[in-house]
Amino acid sequence: MGIIIDVGKQLLAELTVEKILEQKESWYSKHEVIYTTNRKKTVAILTVCKTGMGTSERISDVLNKSLPENVDIPVIAYDYKSLAKANRIE
Repeated sequence: MGIIIDVGKQLLAELTVEKILEQKESWYSKHEVIYTTNRKKTVAILTVCKTGMGTSERISDVLNKSLPENVDIPVIAYDYKSLAKANRIE
């Protein structure tokens, strides 16, 4: 978990993904790292549950109801199996 927190701090400090990966070379050589450069990113909250879409959709509904009305961030329920099949998560 330490590396996740460390990478998060570096992203908040506005380091580029390339720079972070250079520093973490020993870590990512053991894992598949997929990222795209020069891509406009949309801020979103992705809800994923290993037990199925039903739970993910319920979590999405709770988050949508909990966010203030002036927050324009989409909450997207996504199927865990689709992500795993696309090799995005294990």
